[in-house]
Amino acid sequence: MADDTPQPEPKRRLRWYQYSLRSLFLVTMAFAVWLGWICHKANRQRKAVEAIEELDGLVMYDYEFDADGIPIRNPQPPGPAWFRNLVERLDFYNTRVTDAGLVHLQGLTNLEVLWLDSSLVSDDGVNQLQQALPNCTICGYAAEPAAAGREAF
Repeated sequence: MADDTPQPEPKRRLRWYQYSLRSLFLVTMAFAVWLGWICHKANRQRKAVEAIEELDGLVMYDYEFDADGIPIRNPQPPGPAWFRNLVERLDFYNTRVTDAGLVHLQGLTNLEVLWLDSSLVSDDGVNQLQQALPNCTICGYAAEPAAAGREAF
């Protein structure tokens, strides 16, 4: 005897992670735009560092100093390679840096301290840079009072 009763259809599984091709494209595009912006900032910083070094400037990073601000011998960079490119402190001691060279620093938004000892910058160049980098402390140029002292930074 054959069973003629209709069999119930198997339940359809709900697909929780079902996305359209359009959604995948939008997510990929958003990621590409974000990554492009990060690369743009890194490229701008790399060009600024090259310009600094071309003018006989010295670029030092925060891991190269101890807690008291004293340079460390043979420091090992911490963290991943992309993190090593964050410039926070620059020292232009006895270099040929001029106001034209300071223009290259305007993209370094992480810059916290800039020393311009014995450089060729004018007050106007320093003021323009200070407007572009309001969170940066610029020390050691001709019009800056000597009382601030290098030890404070």
